[in-house]
Amino acid sequence: MNNLSEENLKNILIDELKKDEEYTFNNYLKEEFQKYCLDKSNIHAILDKLNKKLYKLSHDYDYNNKDYAVYLLTKDEKEKISNEYVTNNDMKVKIDKIFLNPEIATYNNYKWFATFYRDHNNKKDIEEYTMKLESFFDTLKHYSIKNTVPKSNVLIIIYLLNDFNIEEIARLLVKNCKCIEYVDYILENTKDCNKLYNEFDKVVEKEKYINKEYIAKTYYNFYLEILDDEIYNKYLYYDFLYSKDMGDLIKLKNTPRFDYYIDKMIQDTKDVYTLEKIYIFLDRKEELFKLLFKQENEYRLMANIESLRDNYNDKLLKYLKTRFYEVVATEKNRNNYKKAATYVGTISRLNNGESLVLELINELKNSGYSKRIALFDEIKKVII
Repeated sequence: MNNLSEENLKNILIDELKKDEEYTFNNYLKEEFQKYCLDKSNIHAILDKLNKKLYKLSHDYDYNNKDYAVYLLTKDEKEKISNEYVTNNDMKVKIDKIFLNPEIATYNNYKWFATFYRDHNNKKDIEEYTMKLESFFDTLKHYSIKNTVPKSNVLIIIYLLNDFNIEEIARLLVKNCKCIEYVDYILENTKDCNKLYNEFDKVVEKEKYINKEYIAKTYYNFYLEILDDEIYNKYLYYDFLYSKDMGDLIKLKNTPRFDYYIDKMIQDTKDVYTLEKIYIFLDRKEELFKLLFKQENEYRLMANIESLRDNYNDKLLKYLKTRFYEVVATEKNRNNYKKAATYVGTISRLNNGESLVLELINELKNSGYSKRIALFDEIKKVII
C-alpha cells in the first residue's frame, strides 16, 4: 500500500466500489444523494429532477387522456434555469438537451421555455428547432387523436418561436383551423385582430378546399372578438355550407346581405344537397325540379316528391313508371323487385297516388309480369 500513489489508490477504490453499485449507493451515497435532490438551489438537482419528469411525460403516448395543464416548473426553478442558461454556456447545452424535445411542446406550461429560447438563441437555432416541431406536428396529425390540445400546443410553440407576419399567421389559421385551442390563442394574443381578420378572410376566399365546419367556427371566434355583423354573416354562410342548417338561412334572411350570400352559394357550389336546401327555402320549384330531374339525382328527387308534385305530377309519374319498368326488366329476383318497388312507393306519394298505384298494379296483372308473386309482394309492402 505504501508503494501505491494516491491516484492508484483512488482507482482501486473505485473499482472495488463499482463491483456492487447498489450496495455502494445504499451504504455510502444514498443520504448525500437525497440531500442533493432536495436542494432547490442546486441547478444540477433541479435539472436531474426535471429530466426524469420530462422523460416520463414525453413517453406517455395516451394523447387523448393526458393532463396537458400539468405544471412543469415552479417560478423559482424557472429563475434558476434562466440565470444558468444566460451565464453558463456548459449549462446552456445541458438545458437545451433536456428542453429541446418536441414531445414536451404538447404541454401548456412549455410556452415559457419557447419564449425564453426565442429571446436567447440565434435565428438558425430557432429555425432548426422549428423544423423538428413541424415534423412532430405532422406525426401527430397521422395519429387518431380526438383531443386537439396537443396539436394546438405544438402550433402555439411554433408561433411563439417565430416572428410570423400577419399574412403568414392568417394562412396558418386557415390551414390549422381544426386546432381550436390554437385558434383561440392566436385571436386572444394578436396585436391587431381586425387586420388579422382581413387577411384571414382573403386567404379563405382564395382557397378552393377548406374545412367549412372549422372555418365557420373561426369566423364566429373573430365575431366574438370584433363584434362586426358582416363577420357574423360570413359565419352563417360557411356554417350553412357545412351543416345545411335552415336556421342559418333564416338568420341571413333578416340581413341586408341575404341576396348576396344566396347568389354566392348558388354560383359557387355544385353540391346538389346544398342547392336543394336553398331552392326549397326560396320556394323555387322550377330550379329544384331542373336540379333533381336527372337519374343521378333521383334519390333526392324521390325525397322531395311532396315539394314538386303540385307543379310536376304528370312528369314525375311518367319518370317513376319508366324507371320502375327499367329496373324490373333487369333481373328476376326479390332484391331487384324490392328496388323496383321503391318507385311504386314514391308514386303513392304523388297527387292521387293511391289511384295511380292501383292503375299500375292492374297494368302488371294484365302483362307478362302477372305471375311474379314476389314482385307484387314487394309492392304491397311499400304501399301499406
